[in-house]
Amino acid sequence: MNQGVGTDPYSPSNGHLPVNGPWLDGNHGNTRNGPWWTYGSEASWNDPGPSSTLVLLDEDPYSINDGGWGISAAQPKWIDWPATYPQQRVRFRFWRWPLRDPCLA
Repeated sequence: MNQGVGTDPYSPSNGHLPVNGPWLDGNHGNTRNGPWWTYGSEASWNDPGPSSTLVLLDEDPYSINDGGWGISAAQPKWIDWPATYPQQRVRFRFWRWPLRDPCLA
């Protein structure tokens, strides 16, 4: 899970505020107040929106050091590395949410 997505379980948030997304600035200093956006719930998704935000990624087993993967938004820099598959390929997945449920059409 991207370290900029989710709720902060610790005080004073106690699961009610977005995470700090510390690595988004490239130096482990970002907070939920910025300068980079973090998302605590689907209702808090703003620009660029959920269809353009990378949320899930398979992390390389050699860079796993915590419960999420970090990437810098301020610099072209990976904090944690994506997993590679045969022939050094990486899979990125983006989802575009439908405006309505196609099963209800």
